[in-house]
Amino acid sequence: MGRWVVARSRKRMLRTAAVCTGVLLLMAVTLYLGLSRQDSAPAAEGAARFSPTGFCGVA
Repeated sequence: MGRWVVARSRKRMLRTAAVCTGVLLLMAVTLYLGLSRQDSAPAAEGAARFSPTGFCGVA
């Protein structure tokens, strides 16, 4: 009976590792695609005019 528990627990660990790897890969691809689309999008109208320090182009 102990061998069945070990085999089941090993399968469960492999499935958990595969799911976690898949989720992390999906998150990385989504983040990459989101950032690449953000770079190619035109800047907002007021983005270049004002900055938090009051100087244009210097943050």
